[in-house]
Amino acid sequence: MLLDKINPNSYIEHLSNKLRIMKIIISLLVFISFSFAALAQNPEITPIDAPMSLGNRPGYSMKILNISEKQTISLWEDFTKDEFGSKAKSVKGADELMAEGAKNKNISSEDFTIYFATKASGKDVVVTVWFDLGSGFLNPEMSSAKNEIAKTKLADFNYAVQRELAKEEIEKEEDKLKDAEKVLSRLVDNSESIQDDIRNYEDKIDKSKRELEKNKTEQDVAKSALDVQTKTLEDAKKALDKIGK
Repeated sequence: MLLDKINPNSYIEHLSNKLRIMKIIISLLVFISFSFAALAQNPEITPIDAPMSLGNRPGYSMKILNISEKQTISLWEDFTKDEFGSKAKSVKGADELMAEGAKNKNISSEDFTIYFATKASGKDVVVTVWFDLGSGFLNPEMSSAKNEIAKTKLADFNYAVQRELAKEEIEKEEDKLKDAEKVLSRLVDNSESIQDDIRNYEDKIDKSKRELEKNKTEQDVAKSALDVQTKTLEDAKKALDKIGK
């Protein structure tokens, strides 16, 4: 059959491209499921006493998943500006950020200072945050209500990070989807080209069949002419042999 003559390598490439598209779709679905699951989890925020630039002070510790220290710091700078109206800056001589003039009436009626530090933990980052209210550092013993507000803000930061990571992953998956669309578009173009080739081959075959039939007819005519000429020659030879006898 004509279709049996199609290049096997082209067919294998076609199947490989289809598998690639399926893998991209599956990866996207898995990622979406994972992202929603991550966002649904409440981060564990632990009150601790930890060393910082001003000595050992009470603060809060929280692990943020699947992120680098550099990106964590960048997102924290955005977060303090949006949530506390304060610009975080580096603390001289310490691996910390300090946001002075922070504002949140539920934490303090006066402006306060937030200290922030990070520590890598495998693919995750552990952040430590201290709230310097001026009269002392916020801790569970000072005010349970203020403590809960501070923990809520840290949880909000975690969600902001996860949303940002989810957006970045979606952008990556969108790029992969575009690649998949290009693959599909190329396959469609190839399919149309193959169909054109098949039609051309079929036209050539039909033409060849007609030429073959014509050739067969012409062979029959030529054979008849040959038979006539052969007989004519034989008759001429017989006539020659009879001359003079």
